[in-house]
Amino acid sequence: MKQPRTKLAALLAVAAVTLALAGCGAKESLDSGAGGASPSPSPAAVAPTSPSPSPSPQAGEGSGEGTTVGNGSQKDKTKLEIIIYQTDSELTALKELKTEISFANEEDKLRAALEALAGGDREGNQSLWQGVTLNSVKVLDGAATADMTIPDESRLGGPGEQLALEAMVKTAFQFKEIQSLDLLVDGKAVDSLMGHVELDHPILRSAYEATK
Repeated sequence: MKQPRTKLAALLAVAAVTLALAGCGAKESLDSGAGGASPSPSPAAVAPTSPSPSPSPQAGEGSGEGTTVGNGSQKDKTKLEIIIYQTDSELTALKELKTEISFANEEDKLRAALEALAGGDREGNQSLWQGVTLNSVKVLDGAATADMTIPDESRLGGPGEQLALEAMVKTAFQFKEIQSLDLLVDGKAVDSLMGHVELDHPILRSAYEATK
């Protein structure tokens, strides 16, 4: 009867040892698993970004100041019907022709009128100032000065020059504010525009009206 009890005790002892060893193995496995786990990477530090500066507005943008168009303030141009003068094919007399000009101020008005006078032939008539270049036109307190360049092909004989000068004067003096007109050629106060007719500097409205 003692032998079975001895075997039973031996089996129990083996089982206890086996359980103990299994527990140690599991603990070591858990420890090694915990120790071997790679730590989660820390999030990378993000450098703060500076906000881009807003673009500066362009000078004068939206302000409505300092804006100019052409040769003066930004205004609607005035339209006006005027008279210019051409001649017949025989250069015997002046012919009145109506035309429309646009201008911003008094100085601009005279320039536009003289440029129309220097335009091409119209309505079967002959332009007396075609091909002439207006270099500048100035008006100050009623005194007008026009500087021009006259190419050789635009120069006329004596009768033609007389008509051309009369056409220029009549065109300018139709504007009541113009009291005198000084005509220059390439910036010079010449004795004659085309070499035939004496030229006054300036031509006065009062003297012109006295001869009418």
